Amino acid sequence: MFVVRYIILLSMLLAAMGSKAQYASKVGAKLRYVSSNQHWSYSQLPEGYTDWSGWQTTRSSFGISAFAELGYHERFKWNPQLTYMRKGFEKIETLSYQPIDPNVPPSTRPGEVVMDVVTDYISIDLLSRTNLSLNSTKPYLLAGFRPAYLMNSEVRATANGSEVLITDTLSYAVYYQDALKDYNAISLGLVLGFGIEFSDVLLVEFEYNPDITRAAGIDNSSTKLNITNQAIGFNIGVNLFNLWEE
Repeated sequence: MFVVRYIILLSMLLAAMGSKAQYASKVGAKLRYVSSNQHWSYSQLPEGYTDWSGWQTTRSSFGISAFAELGYHERFKWNPQLTYMRKGFEKIETLSYQPIDPNVPPSTRPGEVVMDVVTDYISIDLLSRTNLSLNSTKPYLLAGFRPAYLMNSEVRATANGSEVLITDTLSYAVYYQDALKDYNAISLGLVLGFGIEFSDVLLVEFEYNPDITRAAGIDNSSTKLNITNQAIGFNIGVNLFNLWEE
């Protein structure tokens, strides 16, 4: 459902900006390959739990953006974007578990479980673009902020290709599900990037997106935990105005 909502928003944005270049000199779309991670930092932990402080295991996914380019200065432009991006991480643990599918035989001893921690965000990116050249091939810098809204968060646990229910009460997955209950609906990130534009049509970008505010955390009498996201993106985009020109 969250993907359907994003597609509707993307369509509305492109339609609203489709009145040619009355307000925007460029309107386009980007496909994103995202490598994301999370940093966990404990200052307090319940007895018997493992301290997972530090960077977790990277996960990869795809995202999409609609963008516009505003401004009259040739070298400096405003570059707002509407972005859908999936973040999170993956982790493998040896745990006791129970298959959800009744046709899959239960595990008689702890086994290897892959936990996929998924967080889906939609953001309005407030970016500036600085052109380093005015030639047909333009290198440029991107910088700005990414206020993001959390649309969905979940932990998926699988073993031998089948979805499982974690039965180990001290497991990482059970503890992470507690952290998800305290995920912030709104987070703020920084965007730093470098790109190259070819003939005012094709864009290729590299982007670094660390959190400025924490994405989640636990703060109670037994546990104090801060969680922040970090993502690295490789983007391919197209300027629809020039693509459609005859």
